[in-house]
Amino acid sequence: MTQISYQPAYDAYHSLFRLVQLLYALEHRSATLPFSRICSFFIAFPHFMTEIRYPREIAHFRRSLSKLYRKDSYVRLPSKIALFENMRPFHDAAVQTLVVQGYVEREQYIVGYLTRTAKKIDNKLLEMVRERNEQNVLLFDAMQRISAYPLDGVNGIKHRTGLMEHRYDSIHSNTSGASSRNSLP
Repeated sequence: MTQISYQPAYDAYHSLFRLVQLLYALEHRSATLPFSRICSFFIAFPHFMTEIRYPREIAHFRRSLSKLYRKDSYVRLPSKIALFENMRPFHDAAVQTLVVQGYVEREQYIVGYLTRTAKKIDNKLLEMVRERNEQNVLLFDAMQRISAYPLDGVNGIKHRTGLMEHRYDSIHSNTSGASSRNSLP
């Protein structure tokens, strides 16, 4: 017997919605493309936020998030890495759609950043995004805090989340994260 089930992670429109959520959560800052992929994954699967190796300063998020987001015991999902990689084409298509439609700056996209333009989105969609972001304040707060850390290298976001390969990243001598920033001031 074959069953068809819906998975928002593999829905192109849901991918667009998650990216708009992220762009509005970041307010007027930019996000690197890899960081936006990681955030999109955690918006789709917030219970995986509890598996991040948080820096000591923000480790309290794990406890708070585990109370709020629990894995559905009736849903069998592939590994988080498989899910993350399977989401990539939908994420890439959503980013390219936002660029083509003028909601993301093309020049920033070319150099690896998502930066929101001044183009207004539909009020109804904006209201839905605001409502969803308000429902997930803790999730977006955790992602904001994580964005302050370097993306690359040992103890970078890729390494701490376990979603992307970090061992072959080129690491610059500046360890503050400025060279591999995830969001711009």
